[in-house]
Amino acid sequence: MKDIKAYQITKEIMSLANKNAILNPCPSFYRGEEVSGDAVDSDYFVGYEFKKSLLTVQQAIIIYCMTH
Repeated sequence: MKDIKAYQITKEIMSLANKNAILNPCPSFYRGEEVSGDAVDSDYFVGYEFKKSLLTVQQAIIIYCMTH
């Protein structure tokens, strides 16, 4: 974990990003390791809702591929 801490995305780092920046880390990420807890709890984080939408698209692609 010490190696990752130097590269961790935090709320403070996100506050330096462009206006309207969002945080959507790739799975699997671990709260408190790659992404700090305060960043996950912030308004920047859109990961869970975005992933739910993405799952529907991925399922549709699989169904299409399996039927054609």
